Amino acid sequence: MLLIIKISSLIILYYIKGEFYVKIRLRTLIFLVFLSLCFSGFSDAKVVSKGKVSKGQLSKTFGDALLNMNFLRISSESGDVFMLTRDSKSRTRDLGWVLYNPVNNKVIKKGLCPFKFENKQVAVSPNAKYAAAFSRHPASLYILNIETGEWKNVYDNPPSDKSGLSIFELLGGSSTQDSPLVFVDDDTVASIFHDMKYAEGEKTTVDLVSVFYKISEGKLYKSLSYKAFIEGGEKAVIASGVHLEGGSSLSGVDFLGFKSFIYVLKSGEKSFLIKAEEGREFKLIDSIAGDIEYLGNRTEDGAIVYNCIPTSQNKDNNYYRELKAYVNGKILTISSGRIFGALVSCYNRYILVNLSDSGRRYVIDLLKDGKTENLTSISKFMIFHLGDKKNILYLTDDREVQWFVFE
Repeated sequence: MLLIIKISSLIILYYIKGEFYVKIRLRTLIFLVFLSLCFSGFSDAKVVSKGKVSKGQLSKTFGDALLNMNFLRISSESGDVFMLTRDSKSRTRDLGWVLYNPVNNKVIKKGLCPFKFENKQVAVSPNAKYAAAFSRHPASLYILNIETGEWKNVYDNPPSDKSGLSIFELLGGSSTQDSPLVFVDDDTVASIFHDMKYAEGEKTTVDLVSVFYKISEGKLYKSLSYKAFIEGGEKAVIASGVHLEGGSSLSGVDFLGFKSFIYVLKSGEKSFLIKAEEGREFKLIDSIAGDIEYLGNRTEDGAIVYNCIPTSQNKDNNYYRELKAYVNGKILTISSGRIFGALVSCYNRYILVNLSDSGRRYVIDLLKDGKTENLTSISKFMIFHLGDKKNILYLTDDREVQWFVFE
């Protein structure tokens, strides 16, 4: 699992009087969350082992490789780290990859990439058997079999003078227009491509479309578009008896599984959490006057976990969140207060990130069986990853990787 707070430009699709309009809104951003750790320390009674490795130490372990820590991904089941590297000794700075276990300080597998220029998106499967990456010049989707070290080019963008689905990456900045890249299971990688139309010498985005690549089948599946998400979400809201005021919008879509989605539809001051599956009715999960932030889902029971930010409770600089889970048709309130975010674990556990009363620290708690146990607190933003099956919590930034193996 991965918790990232980022600054981005926002792409919004509005539906007004039967027409769709695309609007780009820039948002100020504090990118990447977490590190440099001013730790108060994990509880020794709960931590089996802990450690850290700097970017420089990683570079030496990988043969004096050049590293971009933004290309670091964690396998949720194995807890291994997958990274892209560049050879500092070769004239061409060859692009490579490595699968590494920081706890054992062991390089498990490594090799070279068949492409020279990478985009911003890399993913690793939960069981660490596959990885995926976007290349550029040309823009393509590649799948890596980590065991054999073989890469396969599975999709190329259409030529510049042709219409079709395209991988999109805004280089030099972060944008929710960018095509994401994520494994939804051990065999399936998902993304959002731009449906682009070529006419009169120009290419324009007509819509955004979800896609899934099944590795075992060697097949790319086209699924629901943003237009379908908005229309289906509106029907689900209206069916619940709620009147929509003005146009509806959504800023992004998250994946629950193969052709299964979760997203937030906005209309006026209200937010609606919508679950969608291709070929089935759209389902309204929850709605509030305020904002909803999807945080993650648990595969063992299908729990959908999210933060509610009610407008009524967040006036005059107040900071209040309600952490909820939708399980088996019921909405459960897991916790409430100054909840910054959460990582969703199996076995009915959650790792909560709470904002301290002073607003200067992030308090990390393990919530299990209704009991909360403090793990640590940090004073600076980092990225949190969870090697769920191995009970490993990672905290990373562009300088180092820290890990904590807990009970």
